[in-house]
Amino acid sequence: MQGIAALDADGLVMLDLPGEWHKPDLDLFAHRAGIPLLDARSHPPDRVRAVLASRAPGW
Repeated sequence: MQGIAALDADGLVMLDLPGEWHKPDLDLFAHRAGIPLLDARSHPPDRVRAVLASRAPGW
């Protein structure tokens, strides 16, 4: 599974977009949206899914 999830200040998932995202695209997205970026691509996928699932039931 690949994609990007945007979280609000409370850590709740506001949106998730599927697909492969490259670092320059992630940087541009975060900059334009005015949000901080945490690049979790190098984190274990199971851990990332667990964190997102705790914040949004659809994950």
